[in-house]
Formats: sequence, structure tokens, C-alpha cells
Amino acid sequence: MVLAAGPLNGRVQALSRYRLETPLVARVTGLPASVLQELRLEESWELVEKIIDLDRGLAVAAEVLEQALFDVIGTLSESPVKPRVVALRRAIHQVRAPRKGEWNEEVTQALPADLVLDLERWLALLGDRDRCRARLPQALADDVERKQEPLRRACAHPLFQNALRRASPALFAEIHKWLADDGRRLRRRTIVGVARYLSRAAAKTSPYSTFTTSVLGDWTDRGPAVGVTGDLAVRGVLELDRGVLGRLVRELAGRPALGDGLPVRLNPSTLVTDDSVSFIGPRPDESIMRVPMSPALAECLRTARQEGDRRTVAELVALLAAQTGADPAQLRPFLDRLVEIGLLERRLPVVDQSERPLAELLAWLRSAGADDAVGPEVVDLVEQLRAELNRPFALDVQPTSRDVPAEQVSAVAARLDLPEPTIERMRKGATHETSMFPHARLECALPRWRPALDDLDVVRRWLALHDWLLPTRLSIASYVGRRFGPGARVPFLVLHQAIQQDLRRPDDECEPWLAELRPLIRLSIPAPPAYLERSGVPRIEELHRLRVRSFDFMLSATDDTGVARVAPQALARLVDSWPSWVRAPGSVACYVQPYLTGDDLRLAVNMVGGGYGRGRSRWLRLAAQAGADQPTPARQAPAPSRMRGTDPVVVEISGVFDYSVNLRAPMAPYEIDYPFTTSDRPDGERIPLSDLTVVHDAETDLIRLRSNRLGVHVLPAHLGMLGDTLLPPAALLLLSAFGPSHLVHAAYSPVYPLDAPDVVPRHLPRVEVGRVTLQRARWFVPVAEVPARAAGEDDASLLLRMVAWLRASGIPQRCYVRVMDPDADWRSQFFSKARKPMFVDFANFFLGAAFEHMLKDRGGLVIFDEALPPPEGGCGLDPADPRVTEFIIELSASEV
Repeated sequence: MVLAAGPLNGRVQALSRYRLETPLVARVTGLPASVLQELRLEESWELVEKIIDLDRGLAVAAEVLEQALFDVIGTLSESPVKPRVVALRRAIHQVRAPRKGEWNEEVTQALPADLVLDLERWLALLGDRDRCRARLPQALADDVERKQEPLRRACAHPLFQNALRRASPALFAEIHKWLADDGRRLRRRTIVGVARYLSRAAAKTSPYSTFTTSVLGDWTDRGPAVGVTGDLAVRGVLELDRGVLGRLVRELAGRPALGDGLPVRLNPSTLVTDDSVSFIGPRPDESIMRVPMSPALAECLRTARQEGDRRTVAELVALLAAQTGADPAQLRPFLDRLVEIGLLERRLPVVDQSERPLAELLAWLRSAGADDAVGPEVVDLVEQLRAELNRPFALDVQPTSRDVPAEQVSAVAARLDLPEPTIERMRKGATHETSMFPHARLECALPRWRPALDDLDVVRRWLALHDWLLPTRLSIASYVGRRFGPGARVPFLVLHQAIQQDLRRPDDECEPWLAELRPLIRLSIPAPPAYLERSGVPRIEELHRLRVRSFDFMLSATDDTGVARVAPQALARLVDSWPSWVRAPGSVACYVQPYLTGDDLRLAVNMVGGGYGRGRSRWLRLAAQAGADQPTPARQAPAPSRMRGTDPVVVEISGVFDYSVNLRAPMAPYEIDYPFTTSDRPDGERIPLSDLTVVHDAETDLIRLRSNRLGVHVLPAHLGMLGDTLLPPAALLLLSAFGPSHLVHAAYSPVYPLDAPDVVPRHLPRVEVGRVTLQRARWFVPVAEVPARAAGEDDASLLLRMVAWLRASGIPQRCYVRVMDPDADWRSQFFSKARKPMFVDFANFFLGAAFEHMLKDRGGLVIFDEALPPPEGGCGLDPADPRVTEFIIELSASEV
């Protein structure tokens, strides 16, 4: 595999079967774990645990006493005290204090002396339990009152305040008033909101503002497992939302007085045949357009291709008129129509990946005479917005009713007469802030990490079989062989069009082979395991059987502690037995939390996605924007000798598609020139979408993607952080058929039994592969089964019932929680906000209140994940101040 060389990728650590790309990245929570620890209940929690222990002891002893009393009752057949002993037994069964008539001297005289002593001890425990219950409400109220001060300290933390101001201005304003007035009390609803954000800031590496700060790092030959050098001062990067920017740029370019001065180019997806021209139309629909060929169109295409993106429509009209003698008055409407349908596309004045987008926009507006076209106020507002976004970063902890960039965006949009709902959406999402430690550097000693990384590489290879998109890839390959013939070479656009047409066909018009494959090539709906089992496609059914054996192998390693401990060597042997069409991913980005067990470093996996610089490229850009001292990334195309053979060359998909999370530093030596994107990379590094050909291998029934111009196979990669399924249709097909996949997602369990795939299990065990925790222990509980507050029930009673239920269910009191609707489609589950886990410590009153609110008026399943490592238990930058720290480690096959 060919990747960029030079400073961008850093020093590569080549190991036996894999290598580590640098820099690695760590994301660190804005608040220390101690913040949540300090909010834990004290006296009331001890009472809760004591009451539950007493209840358990009373229940166990009650069973023994009931049997003993039953035996005594059998000997009292004629005794007048028998009914009282029966009533006493009933009281013991109900775990309540017996009434006076059920426990008195007459009753005790009828019982054996040792049984009386046992009953007296039981009643003493019962009295102790009842006294604890009576004391609990006041103890809880006192604890909550004592926790007001640590709650205030947590909320006053500058990093928390800065992020909260951006995330929820209304909540920030209320908290600011509360912090300024010691006598002020928060409403229950406000407590819930504060608790949710505190949980996020102290227990989740959520990359939003200063809730989380990221730092780059390197592997070293010696030293501690995790160290850091340099200055840990936080710097924020404020970015104008690319959806907002894109809307403004397109709106301005759509004004004839401005847009007519922009150069146009031939749509890079254009596919020309003798009788027609096909291409991908504008987003969001991306309809596949087809225009009949004509001499006039052929000449226009030839000229547009020859001129590149240097000419405006007017200049093309003049060139064509000079070359053909045609009337310019007839040529202009013809070319305008080609621009309208997207065969010719305007080159927008702002590069998608620009680091100075508003400066580029202003330069164009001024050169195009925007004062006359849209008024000087628009230009002035854009200049003010640029200046505001370029202000030096400072932690802002002061309340304000103004969001200046949002106001400026709204003002520009209003001047352009955009609809009010559009203006409101733009105002709400005008900017994004991300924080970095630009002048610090992680140093991770490879010898300490190496054993765990070796096991992680085994996991990488194992994930090949369980790739969500593997059934889709295999099915698309079979589709190409059946639709176009074995060994076919098909332009990518032709394949894209054929799939769209065949997916729209009525069922009764589908041939049997197509009917079997269609459910497997619907990119928006992954096929469920039950369908794979009975798909009728031999290779897909074999895939299902292999997955069943793989999961059975993993789960069969479950020991007496309930943990599946899989030996890496045994798992590697299983992987080596799989057929050649199960190909290990060449590069993966692993999101892991390291922690120590003694001196042994272990890794807990949060997520695994495609590598090749995905994620790293985003943080490299942010670090540079935050002022990090690093060289300018070098884009270096591979030498011809590196491009021979069958290994694919990595090509990244150009464009940001209106999402700021796709802003990144370039990583691959080439990019796919995607329609309606604007790039500043040299023409030699851009591969038009129309240059790509799908090649079917008749022997293996697999397909590869080939660049005709480069003469090599290519691997398309989406290196932005946007979820793949949100990409435009053609890009999604490219990735689904040929690109790297999302392999482990926190919302889904990577290891589960397939004997009843449609049944949600109650519990899944922790799965460890050597030193790597691939799956944390997980519990699935219907919302209706979780204790809910009864009418009039107080906090103490609910807390007691909740903790008792957790114990009985085996669910830890500290865990990560999410809610899932199993009846919702997978896309809703994947992108719903409820899928995001919230850390809950049930000994923390405020987090418990947030949990209660989380389930209010909800249905579906509550998913509880063990907190491994606990917030204070991982390896971080400062052992004296533990913070949840997630590392992004890119691990590639050694031959990549």
C-alpha cells in the first residue's frame, strides 16, 4: 500500500506483522476524574449499602426460620398458640416485625430455646434495618447539601465553563447566577443538565470545545508507558461551520453578477460514449444524468477538457465561437444549460480544505465587484466575521447574551434574503471550537506497549471476518460478474448507474440471481445475520457459518468469573484458517484506553475504524491551526517503482461535503476528484471519478478498483471524520465496495451469539484477547424493568430500590449507559443522540438524577456497559491528576 512519505506521517515504527503510524493522538477530558469522585454520597450511601446487606441477610435467615417454625407448627396441632406461631411465620416470610399477638412470652415458651435466640437475633437485625431506613431520607438530604460546594467547584472550572457556554448558553447563564449567589439553589431540571455535562466533561472524551483537549505524540524506545513533555496550555481552534460557509458561498456564486466571473470545468465524473454523455448531477440528490451526444456537445466537451478550470462561461463561448463559427448568442444559453444540469461546474472561490476560507471569500468578493452586486454591507459583515474568528483564543467564562459570530452569520444570510428557517439553522450552528495542547508532546514507551499492541494486531486480523461491509463487498463483486460477465472491466459510473437501476426494479422483473443479491447491495440497510444464513448465495452462507464458528470460539473461552479470555495465539490460528477472500484490513485506527494491571499495560477498545490517516489528519490540521511547532505536511507522490504490482495506492476522497469534521491535512498521495468539490492539489495528484474502472477477477469472483491514468489499483479512503453513511451516494458506493470499513462501534457488540440472532441477550460477557479488552461486559434491560419513581416516592426510597435492583441484576453501580430502540432502523440507532453513552455513578446523586431523566417517557432497551477502566483508573498525562484519556493508535499491516 502506498501512503504519503515525509514529515506528515512521522517516523514509522515497523514491527513484525504490523507497523505503527505516527503521530499518535490522545484525547483528554477537560475535568479530572476526581470531580465525580468528590460528588459521591457518603453517609447516605453507607446506609443504602447497609440496608441492602441487611435485607439480604434477613431474607436468607428468614428462609431458615420459616422452615424451623414450620417444623414446630407440626408439633402444635392441639395447642391454642398454634395460630400465633403460624402468624409469626407469616411475618418472618414478609420480613416485617411481628405484631404483639404474634411475638410474646406465650409464643416464645412454645418454641425451642435455640429457635427463640435465632428469632431474637433476626428481629434485632430487622430493627437495625428499619432504623437505617428511617434515617436515610435525612442523611441523603444532608449529603446532597454537603455536595453543593464540590458541585460549585466543578462547575466553576474554566475549561468546563468555556465549553458549557458554547454547548448550552441558557444553562451556562443559570449556572453563572448560581455561582455568584451562595444562597441560590438549582432547580431539579438544571441539576440534571449540569450532571449530564459534568459526566461528559469528566468521563467521556467528547471532542467538543474544552470538554476534551487533544495532543499529538510519538513512540519512544524507553521511559514510562505514558509521558508528556512541553507546555500543557490549552489552545482552542474556532472554525466556521462548513455547512454555513458552503451555503453562503453557493448563494453568492449563484448571483449572476458574481457567478458569471467564476471559471468552469468539466464535471470530473463525466463518462463519454459515442451516443451519450453521463455524469453525476449536483447534490444532494446526485442523480445520474445522461445527455445525448451531438457535434456541438462534443466540441464543447473537447474545449472544456482542454482548458481545464481556467475559463469562465463567457470565455468558453468566445473560444467555441472562434473555433466553430457558431453564433455566441446561441452558444451562451447552451453552455448555461450545461452549468445548470452540472455537466459544467463552477469552480467556487473557496477551496474545500482551505485554512483561510473567509480570506479567500473576501478576495473573490472584492475582485468581483461585490459591492455593486450584493452591497458593501455584505462584504463588511464577512470581514467582521473573519476578524472575529481570528481572535486569539482565551477561555471565556463570562456570561453574555451575544454570540457574535452567530449574529454576523445571521446578518449576512439576512442580507442575502435567505429564508428565515435557514437563517435560524445557520445561526445555531455557526461555529465549532476544538481544543488542543499544541505545545505539548506525548511520549509513549513502545516496550511497555508492545505486548498489548501485538494482541491488538491479532484483533485487527480477526475483525476482517466481522467487517459490517464484507457481505456487501462480496455481493457487489458477484453482482459485477453476473451483470457484466466474468472478468469484466466496467467504468465505475456504469456500475453505480446499474446498481441504482436494479435496486429500483419491481421484484417480478428481477432474475433469480438479482433477487438474491439485491438485499445485500442496499448500502443503507446492512443485511441481518438471519438473512446471511439463508441468502441462497453460497459465499454469503459460508461467511455466516464462519462467523458462527468465530463467535462460538470466542464465547467458549468464558471462565468462572464470566470473562471470555481468548488466547491470542489460538485466535491467530483460527484467522489463518479462513479463506483468501477474507482479507485483513490494511490499516486501522484503534480508539483505546490503556490501563495498568500491576506492571502489565492493557487496552480497552472503544472503537476501530479505517486507518490510512483518518483521524490523525484531522488532529494534525487542528494542531497546526492552534500554533503547534511542526513542519508543513509534505505531499509526496510515490515513485513509479512503488506503483508496480498489485498493491493498491491509497487515494482519499476530496471535499468536505459541508461538514467541518471533514477538514483535515492531506495524507494520501492522490485524491479522487469528486464532482462539485474544490481542491488546490495539483492536477497530477487528482484522479477524476471518471478515470476509475471496476475490474472483476473471474477466478476469485472479487473486484478491484483501477485508475486508468496511473495504471494501478487504488483503494479509496474517506479520511474525514464524518460517518461514512452520510456521504453522497457515489462516495458511499466507492467506500462500501472498495474502501476501509468501520469495524467496531460503541453502540454495537462485536461478539455475540448467533444461535438466536433476532433475540436480544440479557447479558454479554467481557471478551479479552490477551491484553486487549475487545468487548466490555454489557447488560440489556427493557426500560420498563428499570425501577422508576412511583407517585409521591421520595429520593431516598427510589435510590434504595435502584441500588438493590442493580445488585440483583449484577449491574455495576458505576457504568456507562445508553438507550436504544431495537425497533428503530439501524441508521437511526447509529446516529441517534441516545446512542452516546453517559457515565453514571449511582452513588452520585446528581448523576442518578440525570439517569432518571434519561429514561423518562422512553421505551426500548437500556444498555449498561461496565466502566473499564474506571474514570480514575486509566493511563493519562498526569498520574497525580487522573483524567479519562483515549488514545488513537493507527496500526497498519507491515506490507502496507
